[in-house]
Amino acid sequence: PAGGGGEFYGAAAGGHPSAGHPQMQTLLVENASLRSVIRSLAKERDEWMYKFEAVQAELSSLRMACHQMEGHLGMQGMAGPSDHCPPGRGSGGGAAAARMKEEAAAA
Repeated sequence: PAGGGGEFYGAAAGGHPSAGHPQMQTLLVENASLRSVIRSLAKERDEWMYKFEAVQAELSSLRMACHQMEGHLGMQGMAGPSDHCPPGRGSGGGAAAARMKEEAAAA
């Protein structure tokens, strides 16, 4: 309401509530705590993404070796892809990475 409300109406209207206000102190502490948690989670997310990318690179390398081995063994004449080697690079890795990014953004 105009002209009537307490500390927080002043803040909404562009004023600054007193930092000494008990509720404001609690909110400031909670805000700092949540920012710390967010930084920690972002760091953990980055570490997992680094591990994920390393595993993706290794998987890609193994797929290439598998296909080379098939070629060496003369299995290329078979109809369709081999049961031994998953489909070529990029089949699902990008979707998994996108899903991880969406989940991280939602959190």
